[in-house]
Amino acid sequence: MLLCKHLKNIVYREIERGNEPLEVENWSNICLNVRFKYKFDKINTKEALDSVCLKKWENTDSHYTVEQGIMCLCCSISVSFPLEQD
Repeated sequence: MLLCKHLKNIVYREIERGNEPLEVENWSNICLNVRFKYKFDKINTKEALDSVCLKKWENTDSHYTVEQGIMCLCCSISVSFPLEQD
């Protein structure tokens, strides 16, 4: 899997937890998005967001897949997972 150095650790930890990549997409605003089956671990996500390159995003537009993710602003690569319901 082609990932930037900023997202690599969070993705590997998710795979170790049993999370599964479902698909890889190209969007107009990013080079690559890797969609995962399960929500990401909160601790894993908080640690990842300490990086200045990573930003959390959320999509609630039902015309698209409702999900959230983490995007690398330095490399234009993103990972996404189901949106957490409060």
